[in-house]
Order: sequence, then C-alpha cells, then structure tokens
Amino acid sequence: MVEQTKLQRNKKVRKIVLQLVLGGLVGYFSAVGVVWLIDIGVLGALNTSQEVALFIALLYVALGMLLGLGVLHPRTGARVLNVEDEGDLREQRRIMALSAVSMVVMGVLLVMLALAAPNGPVSQPVALAATVLGAIVLVWFSIRALADMDELMRAVTRDCGEIAYYLLMLIGGGWAVLAYLGYAANITMLDFVTVNFAVLLVASYIANGRRGLLKTR
Repeated sequence: MVEQTKLQRNKKVRKIVLQLVLGGLVGYFSAVGVVWLIDIGVLGALNTSQEVALFIALLYVALGMLLGLGVLHPRTGARVLNVEDEGDLREQRRIMALSAVSMVVMGVLLVMLALAAPNGPVSQPVALAATVLGAIVLVWFSIRALADMDELMRAVTRDCGEIAYYLLMLIGGGWAVLAYLGYAANITMLDFVTVNFAVLLVASYIANGRRGLLKTR
C-alpha cells in the first residue's frame, strides 16, 4: 500500500514537471517568434495594444493545440493533461474536441483583430468578416458543448461566467475610472476585447480550482 502510494505520488510529480516544462517551452518559443516577426516588420508597425492582443491570442492557440493533442493522441495527452488516464481522455473526447477547436478559433479571431489595418497587414473588411464568422462558430460550438456536459462541467461553466463578469467589472471598470480621472491611459477598443479574452482564461482557472479540478491526477 505504501509502495503504491509512493508510485502514485512520483507519477504526479513527473506529470507536474512535464506540464511546467512543456508550458514553458511553448510560451517561450511563441513569444520569441512573435517578437522576431514584429522586429523584422512582417506584421507591420503594431502598437502596444496590438502586441498584447497578439500574445493573448497565441496563448489561446497554444492551449487549444495542447487540448487537441489529447484528442488526437490520448496516450500522449494523458501524460501532459490533467486527467486520470487515457480512458478518461477517451470518454471526454467529444467535449475536449469542441473545447480545443473553440480555443483555436478564439485565438485566430483575436490574431485577426490584432493584425488589422491600419497598423497591421490584415485589411479591416477581412478582420471584420473573420470576427463575425468566428463568433458564429463559437456560438454553435458552445451550444453543442453544453449538450454534452455533465452536471459538474455545467456548474464550472456557470461559475466561470459569474467570475468573469465580476473580474471584468473590477479590471475593465477600474481601468475606465482611472482613465476618466486622468490616472491611466485611455482604454482602446482592442484593449477592451483583449481584457475580455484574458479575463475568461483567469475565470476558467479560478472556476476549475474551486471545484478541485486543478489537482494533479
């Protein structure tokens, strides 16, 4: 019994280390790649708001691809994702596939906005069309995902929405007040979109943590 407990603990430690290393590598190379593209001028003369939006967008894409790895190759996914085992991944395959694609779509949507003219290389009509199409896809995927969620996941989704609302009021509202009073720079419309995307990630993390879903399994 003691030996089995030790093996389980060692397995969890290895998974945590692997997750940290993989996450660090993905984040590092993504950031380096974006900075390099900005420096050589391929992405145009982006302002700070666009650069921040681009980094948040790439985070969404990276997370979506990581989830997609679990869907396409459950054995590998079980080693890097916070699931019990390969069988657990197979049971959640449909909902994870929808989540993975949704995250990638959200990332691409924000990329298009971040690279929009006049500073970026993407024309404004193309950015608008991508945003509308992305929004339609996300609504459809959300409806499909809700139908496949169990009671726990529905509760997490509700918690996430509530937490995101209050965080947005705190961060967005606080920024707006400070800007109005002259203590901070004015928030741009792209900043507002980026804050929404970032808040959703934070709210998701908090909601999953409250339900005990972040414990390494």
